[in-house]
Amino acid sequence: MANDTTNTIGSVEHTFTIVESIAESGPTTLSELAEYVDMPKSTVHVHLRTLVERNVLTRRGDEYDLSLKFLEMGGIAR
Repeated sequence: MANDTTNTIGSVEHTFTIVESIAESGPTTLSELAEYVDMPKSTVHVHLRTLVERNVLTRRGDEYDLSLKFLEMGGIAR
C-alpha cells in the first residue's frame, strides 16, 4: 500500500484491501484472494467470514463476491 497508514487501524486497512480487490477482480476464491492481496489465508478467511456475516459479501461455493449491500449504501450516500 502506498498510503500513509501510521494513524490507521490495520485490520480496517486489510478489510478495505480485500473488498477493493474483490470489486476489481469479481468473484474470487480464498486462495486467489490471499495470493492477490499478499496476506495469509487464515487472515483473509477471518475477514471474509466477518464480511459474509455482515452481508457485505456473498459466498457461492468457493467464491466470494460483493453483495447488494454496497448498492444500498451507495443509494443512501447519494
